[in-house]
Amino acid sequence: MASRSSQLALRYFALIAASLPLLLPAATPAAVDSMYYFGNGDPATSDGFLMVDFLAAAFNLPSPNADFGQRQTFDYDVAAAMDDAFFYRSGLSAGVRIGNRSLHSQFVSFSDSLDSLCSSPQECKSKLRNSVFVLDQIGSSDYQYSFLNGKSLKESYGFVDSVVFTTQYIVQKLIEMGATKVLVTGTLPMGCLPGYLTILGNPRRNDYLSYDRHGCLASMNTFSRVHNDHLQSALSKLRSRHPEVEIAFGDTYKAFMAVLRNHVLLGFKKDEMFKACCGSSSAGGRGGEFNFDPAKVCGKQGLRVCEDPSTRLSWDGFHLTQEAMKLVVDGLFVGERRSGLLLG
Repeated sequence: MASRSSQLALRYFALIAASLPLLLPAATPAAVDSMYYFGNGDPATSDGFLMVDFLAAAFNLPSPNADFGQRQTFDYDVAAAMDDAFFYRSGLSAGVRIGNRSLHSQFVSFSDSLDSLCSSPQECKSKLRNSVFVLDQIGSSDYQYSFLNGKSLKESYGFVDSVVFTTQYIVQKLIEMGATKVLVTGTLPMGCLPGYLTILGNPRRNDYLSYDRHGCLASMNTFSRVHNDHLQSALSKLRSRHPEVEIAFGDTYKAFMAVLRNHVLLGFKKDEMFKACCGSSSAGGRGGEFNFDPAKVCGKQGLRVCEDPSTRLSWDGFHLTQEAMKLVVDGLFVGERRSGLLLG
């Protein structure tokens, strides 16, 4: 599919993303040091630019955050693929409140906004045909809610089919509206993120997980791969139904692992890279090792930000730093620049 990514460089960029939940806003973001000088990353989730900024750069487009006119985002804080009813049935109603931030609600908001973006149905069809739709890491929030609220790895596997089905459904609805180019990214290797390394790497848990040679939680990474495999299967079915539509899978898992394997060459230090840049080591045990305390998330008063975020992979325990994000997005397009394509 090497030729497809170049076809995604179009005039308009539409984003629907069930992003990882925003925690609490940090007072001041760290200084931006990136090859892409545009966009407005949120200090709660990054030290600078977000994945959408780097994707836009890869497509030679302005950041979708630049204005409301031709580029619009439907990315909410504390978003998820599933809705409150799903979490209630899963026994998580006490710790999760999604409200109108489910993926379906974001899709409805997008549909309702078309009247303000188009002067006629024909114009809308034209814009949708010439847009790139990005669904980024759908399900990551849902799984995070599950693990943070005490669900086991086995119980969380029960979320995968629902999350993937919802993603597939939304892509289908976008195609029915006229979308012809869709990029869906998979989940990162969650077992390499400080939040999970702290929460699930606790020896006192009954489902204590072992580590792989990179220092990541092996079973948690298997969970990520299972999600991505199910998602790719769902996208393959959509391609069969709609051969005229470009549907790409962005393998952020493989791209991140490539960064991890080459961390020395890329300037990351082994004893620092797994620590959250914005967090607290007061949790003790594994939390102290990874500078993550679920009770003192990024933005809480008194928490410090690391001196150089570019030496860390994670900003707050669950989100990547802009340096790591830039490298991951670059890895998605490695086929055009070097060898092998991670867009499938």
